[in-house]
Amino acid sequence: MNKITATFRIVTPMFISGADQSQAELRAPSVKGALRFWYRALHPAADPKEEFRIFGGTDKEAGQACFSLRLMPDRQGGPDGEAGDQRWKDSKISYLGYGVIDRRETGEYREDGTPIRRPMTVRPYYKEENRFTLEILFKPYRLQTSKPEYEAMILKVKRSLWGLIMLGGLGARSRRGFGSIAVEEIDGMDGLPDLNPPNHQALEHVLHEFFCQLDEIDNTGNGYPEYTCLSAASRFVVTRPQGAAMDALEWLGETMHKYRSYRSSSRMSCVNGDHDLMRAWVASGTRPGSPPKRTAFGLPHNYFFSSLKNGGEINFMDKGGKGRRASPLFFRIHEFPPSGGIRRASVVANFLPARLIPDGKKLRFSATTHEDTCELELPDDFSAVTELLKHIAGDGKTVVRNHV
Repeated sequence: MNKITATFRIVTPMFISGADQSQAELRAPSVKGALRFWYRALHPAADPKEEFRIFGGTDKEAGQACFSLRLMPDRQGGPDGEAGDQRWKDSKISYLGYGVIDRRETGEYREDGTPIRRPMTVRPYYKEENRFTLEILFKPYRLQTSKPEYEAMILKVKRSLWGLIMLGGLGARSRRGFGSIAVEEIDGMDGLPDLNPPNHQALEHVLHEFFCQLDEIDNTGNGYPEYTCLSAASRFVVTRPQGAAMDALEWLGETMHKYRSYRSSSRMSCVNGDHDLMRAWVASGTRPGSPPKRTAFGLPHNYFFSSLKNGGEINFMDKGGKGRRASPLFFRIHEFPPSGGIRRASVVANFLPARLIPDGKKLRFSATTHEDTCELELPDDFSAVTELLKHIAGDGKTVVRNHV
């Protein structure tokens, strides 16, 4: 029976739980869901029926998955990050953690009586250095599937695990560098590139080697795919080491804030225009002539103007509710094996663009100051994302390559 066994170390805080978000919990369904995401991203031309045969489904024809998955947390580890902790108060990591890290009142007050607000953790989490073991057992191939087909399915599961480890993470805000993991031991991944490259040049090489092994990437360049997956438009960036893992996460937070914040002197070229058109909309209902460039980073997109004490939101209407669009930009923190007792880490940025919103949908603008709304077409304009990638790649700090 084919089997994969791996021991992982958590290198950046992991916000993961089951139905009860009041406790951190690493569950097999969460990992299986992440594997399924990377299967779709790495194999965009795969037959949907194959996905059912690999991962199972609720339809009668789908049946069970071709593998079972088991997680074994380190008995000495545990969910030791508490909701309400203030470890982020002097850190730009909080900028990356919107949703799991929020500015809240501390119970302290300034001399003028106003409450002090600081970034706080919203929910429990697994701190870095926790460990867990993953075991994947592949079932014997079924009679309705030939052995070569079944072996191809197993290879795709292994590729999906490789993608999860090297391109993504687990839990909330994994696209912003949280929930990154490092391999300590692994068995059963023969034939795939090294999961423990010793430095950033070797990391770039194994990523390129992995992409070259994939045979289902659309390299025609005819527009963007309908959903997040590798395509001719995909790019990746590997930074030079920025210190250990948490140093690299802090560097990422500082860099994102530096180029995306309106108050930063180094802000991207699109920030002023986005700010001005949204402020005019919130203040007086002036209809925007075009969407903000930063809608490409994901939807809904929120603004708040301290001078107005009000803000606005951009989303698209989907089935009578607010549509969401996840960011096409994935950040992962890759910590290399220690050298001379020192750990160093690089940031890996993966840009996987897809259509921003479905055909027939429009952006909807709303504001807290008035009841008016307006709708606009949203072109697939990723210029803000590519500009950010150029900044990340600047000053000789990074290596940039197209994967195709």
